[in-house]
Amino acid sequence: MSKTNLKVILLGNKTSGKTSIINQYINKEFSFEYTMTIGQDKQVKKIQVENTILTLNIWDTAGQERFADVNKIFMKNSDIIILVYDITNKESFESLNKWYAEIKNHIDINKAIIGVAANKSDLYVDEEVNLDTAKEYCSTINSLLIETSATNYDSINNLFYQLSLEYYNKFIKIIEHDENKQVNDNEESKSFNITEDTSNNKEENNQDKKNNNGNNKKTCC
Repeated sequence: MSKTNLKVILLGNKTSGKTSIINQYINKEFSFEYTMTIGQDKQVKKIQVENTILTLNIWDTAGQERFADVNKIFMKNSDIIILVYDITNKESFESLNKWYAEIKNHIDINKAIIGVAANKSDLYVDEEVNLDTAKEYCSTINSLLIETSATNYDSINNLFYQLSLEYYNKFIKIIEHDENKQVNDNEESKSFNITEDTSNNKEENNQDKKNNNGNNKKTCC
């Protein structure tokens, strides 16, 4: 049975926009006022990918160093990890290496999907990290790069959908294919056994007829 109850965690420096991303996705709201995340916060949202409903348990984490140990605990068993950086803050981008190293230390990255959110794309005039630089980095860690703006719901919805689709294609679709193949193989096996039994019965009936015909023949004298 494939896993559809997923743990999603957002990591990144403070003020990178993690809380605003989640708030836009869950409530379709945006605030210009900065609210510091204390510890962790969880929101839940269901999303349909093809014919499968996925439940996303979305964890917001604090970007301050003093919460680092707590964040490490919440990284465990994550299915989708979103690294968030602010395109107007080069330091937040350079910190992605640190966050990625923490991920590798606490989860099996072969069992999860990692995405990078190039956030605050609406502030491109103040950009400190161009998209080509970000793309090059993402290619080194084999992650998707998605431009986002917490002021725009469509961009945030696209972020979660694309990463959910990636998870579905990599971990759910293949399992469903194998399960369906197993069912089909079992059905074919049953069909073969029924056909074989029918053939055997026909052969036995034919043999019985031959024997009966032989017994009915009259003998001479």
